[in-house]
Amino acid sequence: MPTLRLLLLLQLLLCTVTSLAQVYNVQGTVRDANTRERLPFVSIVVNGGETGTTSNLDGQYQLRHNRPITSLRFSYVGYTPQTAPVDSLSQLDILLRPSAAQLREVVIRSGINPAHRIIQLANQNRDRHRLENIPAYTYRTYNKFILTANAPDDLDLRDTLRLAEQDSSFLRMRNLLTRQHLFLMESITDYAQLGKNLSKETILATPGVRAAAA
Repeated sequence: MPTLRLLLLLQLLLCTVTSLAQVYNVQGTVRDANTRERLPFVSIVVNGGETGTTSNLDGQYQLRHNRPITSLRFSYVGYTPQTAPVDSLSQLDILLRPSAAQLREVVIRSGINPAHRIIQLANQNRDRHRLENIPAYTYRTYNKFILTANAPDDLDLRDTLRLAEQDSSFLRMRNLLTRQHLFLMESITDYAQLGKNLSKETILATPGVRAAAA
């Protein structure tokens, strides 16, 4: 009975928040403002630190967030950080300008910066290291699936019927969404790719499934 009750509760919550849940997407490419070369591993932060990502070997990035994305901050070693407003854009390409640092003392050593050497090698071998060009590989992942929704007060309800503040179900849902996610599932998985048509996925652990209580 407890399991059945939990499943019924989860189904009710899913039906309730389907129309409320919304995912915001932004993607683009980061390049050098002078050479137009694509910049890999650029750090990208959303809304001052809510979430973030880095650009891939081709300088491309893609962000998904459950809240409106209002600004993105791009930072990269040797370049001036840049913060760009997003508004309703879904495609945002960025040009970063190299920064000129003024130093009181300069010590010159032979050789190249090891960090630059690593980045250059990664750039030179990016086609070789693409997953589709590797005959066999394995990796272990930690997976987290979260189901959440925007709080009713954060939604644009101009074209819908807004509930009265004294409505008890409205208040319960608003309080729930401000405290926690609706559903959380975690797992640890080993994945193996052997050739183009043979793969194996092994679930090592599933710590648990947690659903929000009404």
